[in-house]
Amino acid sequence: MSIALNNGYLLEGDATTAAKVTYVITGSADGSTLATLASGQLPNAKGTLYTASGVDTISSITLFNTNTSAEAVNLYVQDGTASRQILGIDALGAGYHALFDGNKLYVLDANGQILSSYGIHAASHTDGTDDIQDATAAQKGVATAAQITKLDGIATGANLYVHPNHSGEVTSVADGAQTIANDAVTYAKMQNVSATDKVLGRATAGAGDVEEIACTAAGRALLDDVDATAQKTTLSLNNVENTAHSTDAHTMTIDGVDVSAHDVATTGVHGVGANNLIHDGTDVTGQVTAASDSAQGKVELATAAETTTGTDTGRAVTPDGLAGSIFGEKLVYLKVIAEATALTTGDGKMYFTVPDTLNGMNLVDADAAVYTVSSSGTPTVQIYNLTQTADMLSTLITIDANELTSYTAAAQPVIDTNNDDVATGNQLRIDVDVAGTGTTGLDVILTFQLP
Repeated sequence: MSIALNNGYLLEGDATTAAKVTYVITGSADGSTLATLASGQLPNAKGTLYTASGVDTISSITLFNTNTSAEAVNLYVQDGTASRQILGIDALGAGYHALFDGNKLYVLDANGQILSSYGIHAASHTDGTDDIQDATAAQKGVATAAQITKLDGIATGANLYVHPNHSGEVTSVADGAQTIANDAVTYAKMQNVSATDKVLGRATAGAGDVEEIACTAAGRALLDDVDATAQKTTLSLNNVENTAHSTDAHTMTIDGVDVSAHDVATTGVHGVGANNLIHDGTDVTGQVTAASDSAQGKVELATAAETTTGTDTGRAVTPDGLAGSIFGEKLVYLKVIAEATALTTGDGKMYFTVPDTLNGMNLVDADAAVYTVSSSGTPTVQIYNLTQTADMLSTLITIDANELTSYTAAAQPVIDTNNDDVATGNQLRIDVDVAGTGTTGLDVILTFQLP
């Protein structure tokens, strides 16, 4: 299928946020061969994406959300009289692609997987409103009384749908005192649970049936918070019983010794005292020596600033610290104007396509140099992201009169942090707003780094 546009018809579009959704329009202009007819980024108000020059055919429209949040996307056809919507996507996810051919819409997630439709498998199935919970009895599978069990804490009359694996049935579990049948498979049982609080244990082998695990009052472990007014039941570790677990005496025993005070240096056992490690009554924290390039031991992690300094021999470098240091920077040196060529004003003095090695990085520094100084006037340079249709500098690069570089400029360049990011294939343009007098040559130095 395709979209046909008569001469003068417009293809229009918009998105929630300007310059965040990239579009590519493919088709044939007035019977010509298949080609890219237009590309760019959607505005945040309805704007023209393509104007038909004859009887043109659009075979596909590709949309890519480069934003970090979902974008609402709309496409329209303007026939000279009215603008009619042909596509509306309420939420194209971050990093998602959409392909529209006039008949079918394909949406690919950030991992490149095609999403044929939404609502097939909800993230949770507890409120009775999603697709799984609204399924028919046949879709849920047979759920007899012997296959249904009570889950403590579910409101009376409420249903919870259990989906143990993607090959099994969806079983309705209703509130009530019903249990799942035991098929004699070996079950993993959770012991020491209150007799009134039911827990389901999954089988270690077989078909995956579950059974209700109950226990006697003896040896139970409490799985709730401490009650401010009630004495709590015994907590046992290593078969040593703690009989005094209450709000005014949170006692815990290990190997028969009370370690609730977190200071067991005098008891002759293992534990923690004053945030130090105790072994057989001895503080062994100081026994762990500092690491070096020839010995294992304690080590501190270096900051990005310490990594940049590069002289510390007692700290370890992390990936984040390396990326945030000067060793994580990538420099691009552009020869814009030849050394002996006069510098003139104008946009597009040079274009640069972002390689995949810079994908996801931010512009963190921008400078320039000339080869013959300006005798008067301040050469001024802007970096423009043609793909994102945005200037990348809020304060432009300037080279003061009688100076060769921007490094000594009175006004240093400032990067617009809202438009500093680049992606593979972005086109950057070098614009000269002021040339100065007698200036020749121009080099631009750009530095990129991961955010």
